[in-house]
Amino acid sequence: MKKMIFFATCIVTFTLTSCTQDREMNEVAAIPTDVAIISKNAEESNNMTPFDINKVNDNYEVAFAESARVYNIANTPQNNQYIQRLKEAVESHTSLLITIHQNTITNVQNTRVKRSTEMYLKEIGYDKLRNTIEQWELHEITNFLSNPNKYKIINVNVLNLFMNNTLSYQSYGIPNFKYRTDGCYARAHRMRQMLKEKGIKCEKIWVYGYLRAITPENKVINWRYHVTVAVNVRGMGKMVIDPAFQNTAMTPNEWKQKCLNNKYIAGASGYAPRVTRNTFYTSSDFYQISGFDKFRQPISIDDKTYRKTNATLRNYFGKWDY
Repeated sequence: MKKMIFFATCIVTFTLTSCTQDREMNEVAAIPTDVAIISKNAEESNNMTPFDINKVNDNYEVAFAESARVYNIANTPQNNQYIQRLKEAVESHTSLLITIHQNTITNVQNTRVKRSTEMYLKEIGYDKLRNTIEQWELHEITNFLSNPNKYKIINVNVLNLFMNNTLSYQSYGIPNFKYRTDGCYARAHRMRQMLKEKGIKCEKIWVYGYLRAITPENKVINWRYHVTVAVNVRGMGKMVIDPAFQNTAMTPNEWKQKCLNNKYIAGASGYAPRVTRNTFYTSSDFYQISGFDKFRQPISIDDKTYRKTNATLRNYFGKWDY
């Protein structure tokens, strides 16, 4: 009986080893979904689009459209091929299958991402919204967006231009403003949808760089970019709403300075904050930015169906900043 068990164990071990070797030798990983997630030994693999890579001491720092965090990959001979793939993807604005362990990139593979149908979708009704709100509305709207209990399920209707029919989806995620480490793009997109429900247009405001934010608990958060919503207020201009910082509206410069907080925190590591791309605005349908074209204009990653938004908010719900 013991011999039988030992023999079966050997077969299982050989099979697992063979599968692992086959996966490593395969240069192109075919991913059947828009975003692949594989968890093993605390590692996570996702389709991600790098937009910046810089050498810092013995590492490369890499920034991705799909996450505001800072990621590292060791500058070693074993990683040379991975680093080259990252550099090429930055130039071509293409996705790679990235394996990460505790903010460190451990594997980079080419991937075939399922072609998105977002380009064929057009949002219904957004052109009819108000471009400007009154000053007396600003406080009410900011309080509304800052309260997670106010976020209800909203039906999202889009026109499929290719098929000439209407499709219906739902926006239902609840933003977690206590988890600032990542997910700003999803929080902003959900706020945008709530403003639409109130008949109000907004823009997205972005800032890129080596950003440093301080939470009310004096925890340091480092980002490579940050985004939230901005509204036009009569007599005041653009005002920024970002409940991850505070539940009152801010001027664009006040918001930018909160992303560049150089306050001394004992025991905190990190870099001196600085901007690499100053604050700029996009239309509110930008979900993420895959990079910038030769005219330095942002290239949009869309989420007209709100499926990415819902999934991200669900993933970060209940988490706290580390």
